[in-house]
Amino acid sequence: MIKPRSVIWGLTILAVVLIVVFGYRTKLSLSNGLASVTSNINPFSSLENQIKDLEAENLSLRARLLEQEVSSEDQIKVFSTYPFNNRSEIAIDGGRNIGIEVKDVVITNGNILVGIVKSVSKSTSIVTTIFDPTFETPVRLGSSQIDALAVGGNILKVDLIPKDTEVKVGDLVVSADKDLPYGLTLGTINSIDEGKEDVFKSADISPGFEIKSLRNVSIYR
Repeated sequence: MIKPRSVIWGLTILAVVLIVVFGYRTKLSLSNGLASVTSNINPFSSLENQIKDLEAENLSLRARLLEQEVSSEDQIKVFSTYPFNNRSEIAIDGGRNIGIEVKDVVITNGNILVGIVKSVSKSTSIVTTIFDPTFETPVRLGSSQIDALAVGGNILKVDLIPKDTEVKVGDLVVSADKDLPYGLTLGTINSIDEGKEDVFKSADISPGFEIKSLRNVSIYR
């Protein structure tokens, strides 16, 4: 005859075995499930990383393009010349080798008029600056766009300003010659000579650049 206590112990042992087996299978199933989920997530994670890499590469390319755009301005070097007080001409490091031609317009800082190319060799050019005594060009003054004539020299001047017009110190002086790009800056009005008997007045110009500080220029295209 089987004793009740033996039956109880047998059932207890069986229950423990079932719990262990069931727990192991559950753990194994969960592990497999997590592995499956992880394998499904990985492609998305990889795609996200690829998108981040592409964005970084795009930013890098944009930075390079911006750097090229900036460096393309005023890329022609200005030679040092003697005597140093000669402001009528400058020599620049570029000629036929980079497509410079006689009468090309030379500028600096984007829109400041430096002068006109006088002669060109294979790799250098001579530029007549706005300070040359022979330089003359029609200009317009200030917001009222008053017609006048800019005249070169050690002191850049504006002549033939109608006396009945209002010109102020600080007014912008820009090119208005048909042979030059319109609106290039020569400088600003520095002082005004009203004159006494003449029907015109004149003014001195504070130029947009100084020869002694000029290191780089570009050709207006």
